[in-house]
Amino acid sequence: MYEILVRIIKEMKFQKKKQKDLTNFLGIGETSFGSWKSGQSSSYKKYLHAIAQYLDVSVEYLKGETDIKKPPI
Repeated sequence: MYEILVRIIKEMKFQKKKQKDLTNFLGIGETSFGSWKSGQSSSYKKYLHAIAQYLDVSVEYLKGETDIKKPPI
């Protein structure tokens, strides 16, 4: 599993958010998330900004470029 996806899943668990809620927020089917997890699709990359917004973290954090979830304002 790619670093980005690992961070997405880890952050969702930390925030106690459900897969269904994320896919609803993104306007995609739940099967898409399953395809991401199984490695059949990497389409999550085009949703990175929206996923970061949903999880209230930076895109850089999701990419593994930093361990700071959200830079201070």
